[in-house]
Amino acid sequence: RGKTDFDFFTEEHARQAFEDEQNIFKTGKPLINIREKETWPDGSVSWVTSTKIPLHLASGKLVGLLGISRDITNEVVALEKLERSETRLRERDRLMQMDLDNARRVQEALIPGEEIETSFIRTSVVYDSMDAVGGDVISFPFSSAERVAFVLGDVCGHGVSASLYTLLFKHIADTAIRHHMNNLVEAFAEIDEETTELVRPHYITSVGGIIEQREGGAFLRIAHAGHPSFLHYRKSSAEVESVSLAPQDAFGLDTGRGRRSDEIELASGDRLLFYTDGVIEAISPAMEEFSLERLRDALSQMAAQPVEAVTAALRKAITEHQSKAPRTDDISLILIEVC
Repeated sequence: RGKTDFDFFTEEHARQAFEDEQNIFKTGKPLINIREKETWPDGSVSWVTSTKIPLHLASGKLVGLLGISRDITNEVVALEKLERSETRLRERDRLMQMDLDNARRVQEALIPGEEIETSFIRTSVVYDSMDAVGGDVISFPFSSAERVAFVLGDVCGHGVSASLYTLLFKHIADTAIRHHMNNLVEAFAEIDEETTELVRPHYITSVGGIIEQREGGAFLRIAHAGHPSFLHYRKSSAEVESVSLAPQDAFGLDTGRGRRSDEIELASGDRLLFYTDGVIEAISPAMEEFSLERLRDALSQMAAQPVEAVTAALRKAITEHQSKAPRTDDISLILIEVC
């Protein structure tokens, strides 16, 4: 009795409460369910929702106030913790997005790199990542007037971790092929040795080749790691052949099969199409794969078009096939034409 807010609270809260109550006396307007911060002399803080209404006699005379407060300290503290947590999450998301953008810029600068055109071959590529960064590799480690080397790889997995492996694999593959230009078996053995322990428990499939212009024509020397087929359009017969190579282990997997390479003679006007499995396994809304047959038919039908027009048309055909179906993998192609 006879006590005021100034006897219980600090000046900060007591002054605000006093001014609020004086305003009610002046205006006759209640304060309904307002949130108040209560600061106590011992330094503690509590929170309440308060309702303060004027009390009038039957004559209408204002004689006092009725105040009801409900402690909501626990709710306010929980909300503040949630807001701090959300702030930390937003900051973490911002940093992760920054890292992802940086990874994308680095990968775009290195993969697929510049397309190669020499006096005896033309190339065109498609490199379409499912995410901001991809798990496929396209590279041309070496080119000269008589010889061009290429690599197509597919790292198991997606996202930033897969993209880091693509840059690592590109460096290792480029270096190994340049070191062993005359022996792809040794090049792939070196790649295997350098990558196997780094990528486990995952793996990398790859196909690589060297196209040489020799007296009498052009020749493809080719090796692979779990990537056993490609398409060969022969100008002489105007037919597209699916070339199957002997089974070989992907990098990171070892079943004891030895490495080997093959050599294929090429003629002027021939085309070679190398692709990752994201191409033929692209699904439609009806869950139907794009398929090797569709890819082969499309390549055959566009045999008279320039290589750049062919790769653009192939990418469009795959996009139309997918329509609104979800993407499941990166899509990469290398098309090479012998002049």
